[in-house]
Amino acid sequence: MGNNGNFGFVSANRFRGQVKARLDQKTGRIKIPARYLETFKQSGSKVFITSIPHDNIPTIFEEFDPGNLESLKISCAAILPLEIWYKQFENKYADLEEVDEVMFFANYFGAEAEIDAKGRVMIPNAIREHSNFKEEVMLIGTGNRLQIWDEKEFMKHRLMNYKPKKKIETNDSDK
Repeated sequence: MGNNGNFGFVSANRFRGQVKARLDQKTGRIKIPARYLETFKQSGSKVFITSIPHDNIPTIFEEFDPGNLESLKISCAAILPLEIWYKQFENKYADLEEVDEVMFFANYFGAEAEIDAKGRVMIPNAIREHSNFKEEVMLIGTGNRLQIWDEKEFMKHRLMNYKPKKKIETNDSDK
């Protein structure tokens, strides 16, 4: 376990594990832990931060009610290397007729940022507000990105509402 009870490791350009972090309320910066920083450095210091994962943009685009931004409230954000975000966006949306509208949503709920020399990145205010971030956050490695969750929202939303997709069978001898 080692590092203060936090689990996490990165290998083969993948983010894994979880760690608590502190969001500086005055500057909006968060320090990226060293184990995650190495993966970001492989792609450069530029990142894309979004409060709506690119996988959800078409669904959100179809269901969007301009008069009700609260309906789009999401409790987490994601940070990923900029080149990965561009590749995924291009692969998924380049041929869409509505690519400009999809790009609008991506940019409205996201922004380019840069990891500084001390390993910090500034989370834009709009994303902090949209994701309801307080001071304590959780960084969760999810493959090619880090999810950022307000710690209390993470516990409430992710852990309390978790339902396995497949029933876990127990052996009668386990009873």
